[in-house]
Amino acid sequence: MERKILIKIFDGDANLVRTIELSIESYMRDWSSLLSFCCEGEVDSYFIEAHASNLSDPWLIRSFRRVLNGNEGSKTFFINNDKTNKSGNILLSYIASSFDNEAELTELEQEKLIKSIAQVMSLGSFYSSILIEYFKCIALFYGLYHKTMLFSLQLVFNFTILTPLDYFNYIRREKNSKDKCFPLMKQIHALLFSGRIKEGIKNSEFIHAYNSIAIDRIKVEYDVEPDVVLIVVPQVLSRSHAPTRMLISLLQALKKTKRTSYVINTNDILPDTKASGWVMPIRGNKLAPNLASTEIGLPINRYFQFDSSSLSETIKKLSELLVSIRPESVWTIADNVALESLEIPSKKIMMPTTAHAQFCKPDYYLIRQGSNSDNVKSVISNLKKDVKYLSLRNFLDVNVSPKPTEMVNIKSLVACVVGNRLTYELSAEFLLICDKWCSMGNKIEFFGPIESKDIDLTSYTNLRENSTFNGYVDNLSSKLSHCDVFLNPERLGGGYGARAAIYNHIPVVTLPDNDVAANAGNAFVVSDWNEYLEELIKLTDYNYYNSKRERAKERVEIIEGSGTSLEDIINII
Repeated sequence: MERKILIKIFDGDANLVRTIELSIESYMRDWSSLLSFCCEGEVDSYFIEAHASNLSDPWLIRSFRRVLNGNEGSKTFFINNDKTNKSGNILLSYIASSFDNEAELTELEQEKLIKSIAQVMSLGSFYSSILIEYFKCIALFYGLYHKTMLFSLQLVFNFTILTPLDYFNYIRREKNSKDKCFPLMKQIHALLFSGRIKEGIKNSEFIHAYNSIAIDRIKVEYDVEPDVVLIVVPQVLSRSHAPTRMLISLLQALKKTKRTSYVINTNDILPDTKASGWVMPIRGNKLAPNLASTEIGLPINRYFQFDSSSLSETIKKLSELLVSIRPESVWTIADNVALESLEIPSKKIMMPTTAHAQFCKPDYYLIRQGSNSDNVKSVISNLKKDVKYLSLRNFLDVNVSPKPTEMVNIKSLVACVVGNRLTYELSAEFLLICDKWCSMGNKIEFFGPIESKDIDLTSYTNLRENSTFNGYVDNLSSKLSHCDVFLNPERLGGGYGARAAIYNHIPVVTLPDNDVAANAGNAFVVSDWNEYLEELIKLTDYNYYNSKRERAKERVEIIEGSGTSLEDIINII
C-alpha cells in the first residue's frame, strides 16, 4: 500500500502551478510546504486537489479531507491567504523537526516544543486540525520515539489520541526494545500513582495497561527459609537520603526481631527518559546508576549491588539470588519493576517511599502516616484485590528543637528549600517565587547538593543577594529549627524534609500532589503559583504566621497519633 498521495495546486484560472506529495512519513512537513506555497504565492487564493491511486492508504485521503472540512466525495478545495499565515507554517515545520530528529531534547528544547504546540492550537481550527491529524498519524504509523513524545505531550495538554492501552500494547510488541521501554514504563507509572495524571486520561485505562505491561511474568520456584528476609531497594545513597534512612530503620527492626537480612541494590533508578522521546520537564530523576554507593556502612554483611545496565539482566540476577537465599518474605522499598516481573513463593511487602500509591502487586502494603490512604487503597486494589493494608507509625528519627515564637523575626523570615536533587527540581517559576520572597526583606537557605553556580541568578538579583547554600548537612531536622518557612518546588518527593519542618512547627508552602503535600496536610497546600505567592505574602503577617505554626503542631499530633510500629508489623507478617 502506498503511503502517499499527490496534491495538485491550481490558480484561479485553473492553471496547474505546483504539485506536492503528502506522505505518512513526512505528514507535517508536507502540510507546512503546501501551506507555505499558498501563503507566499503570487495570487491570493488557490484550488487544491488530492489524487490517490487504488493502492494509496485510505487514511491519508480521509485525513486530508478532514483538515479541509470535506465530505467523502470531495475532490477540490479552496485555500486563500486568510486561511494561512507564515508563522503558523513555520511552527508546523518546527514541530515536525522536533519529532523527526529522534534525538534527546534539552529542557529548553522541550519548553520550546510545548510552546510551539500551544501556539498552533491558538491559531484556530484549521491549524489545530492539522496538528490533530499529525498526532493521529503518529498513533497509527510511527515508532516508539514518536509515540512516546505524543504520549507524554498528551499528559502536558490533557488530551487523548494514543490511549494508554494502545501505547503499552505497542511497547509489548517491541521485544527488541524492552530495556529502552523500561524507563518509560517507570516514568509513566510514577506519574500515574503520584496523582499527576490529569483527568483527561482515566485511571482505569492505566490499570488495564499496567496489567498488560511489556515484561512477561517469570515464575521462580523455591522452598522458603523461615525468618530469612530479602530487602530490595532501587538505590543506596547516604543517610541524608530518606529511602536509605528507611532501609537502615528496617534493618535495625529486623535485627531486633532476630531475622536474617539480605539487601539487594538493583540500581533500579528512574532514568532520564528524554532520549526515548519523553517530553515532560522537571519530572525525571536524572540520577545515574553509578551514584549508588555503600558509604553509609550498612549494619549487615549480606549486601549485593547490581551494576546491570539492562532490565533483563537485573531480572536474571535477582532470580538467581532469590533461589539462593530462599527468603520467607521480600520487602520492597519503593517500586521495583524487576521484582514485579517475578512470581515468587515469598510474601511481598511494599514499603513505599511516597505518600501516594506506588505501582506494585504486594501481599502487604504499608500505609504511611500522612498519606492519602483511601486513594492508595483504591489504586492498589485495582491491581491486586487481596492486598492487606497496615498503617505504619512514623519510624524515621526526627530530632527537633522548634524555634520559640518570640524569636521569629516577622520582618525578615528565613525560608528553607531542601532536597537531594535540587539541581533538577528548581524551575523558573519556583525561582521567580523565591526572588519575590527575598524582595520582601526575607532570606532563603538551600540544603542539598546545590551551589550558587548551579542556578542562573542573573535574573534573580534579590535571590542572589539573600541566599545561603549549605550543601548536605548532618542532622537536617535540627538544622531546620532556625528556619521559619519551608518552600517546596514542583516535584514528587521531599517528604522527609517536610516532615522535619512540620516537627519544627515550620509552616510549609507546597503545590498539590506530592510527598510534601501529603505529609504536611491540606492546610499547607496551594493550588498554583499565583496562590503560592499570595500565601507567602500572608505569612509576613504575624498573626497569620502564628496560626500556621499552630496548624503544624496539630499535624504532628496526627502523624504520631496512630499506626503500628515497624517491629510489630514484622511480627504480624
